[in-house]
Amino acid sequence: MEVVIDLADLLDRNFLNRSVKVMSHTLIPKARNQFQKPVEIKRYVKINKEFLYALGLWEGDKYVYGGSVGLTNTSKELIEEFIRFLEKFLENKQKIREVSINNGTAKRVYVNSWLLRRIIEKLSENKEKFINSKEDLLAYLSGKIDADGTIMIRNAYYKSGLIKITYVNKLEAERDKTLLQKFGLNGNLISYKSRNAYDLKLTYSSSLEILNLLFLKHPEKQKKLTILMGLTRR
Repeated sequence: MEVVIDLADLLDRNFLNRSVKVMSHTLIPKARNQFQKPVEIKRYVKINKEFLYALGLWEGDKYVYGGSVGLTNTSKELIEEFIRFLEKFLENKQKIREVSINNGTAKRVYVNSWLLRRIIEKLSENKEKFINSKEDLLAYLSGKIDADGTIMIRNAYYKSGLIKITYVNKLEAERDKTLLQKFGLNGNLISYKSRNAYDLKLTYSSSLEILNLLFLKHPEKQKKLTILMGLTRR
């Protein structure tokens, strides 16, 4: 289900009064630098499947540094997807920057806007309010899987979990496990102390339940998902 939200409602009132000009259709950060034109943010955005997908993608491969917010990835398709996500917020799409990193093997897209960073972080902090159906959850999970997920084809032969998502933050992993449970899906949280990471591994039955409902956009993961669906139909 699609819903339009007022981004001003996400932000603390004291913060808004102190740092943001709240206009009828935009949010404008009060100037911190008189020589730099502020980045205007659309006040109202539509929350839908594409939006939740991109939010999951950002949580997995986020780029945040100072007053900048964006995404780093090696997949052209995912970079393009995130650019469309950033465009939903911006009055001026030319504010989106794109650079090559790691000797050209990856790209980073970002916007220099402390206000947009605050808004996207608040959207992530409040994601449970926007994920109100299994369809919403699968959109969000598709983004998380494209960013930090693994499709485990070999496990189909052993009827073990087919999908896992890797986290560096235990609280984030626990929140996603709770979301799975809310919509009748199950997963096990596995801790790896040696590399300070956590895997949320969906059970075999829950993996089977969602295989045909995910809409992955990472080319390699799409291929693996297709192979896995063929194996599990046998």
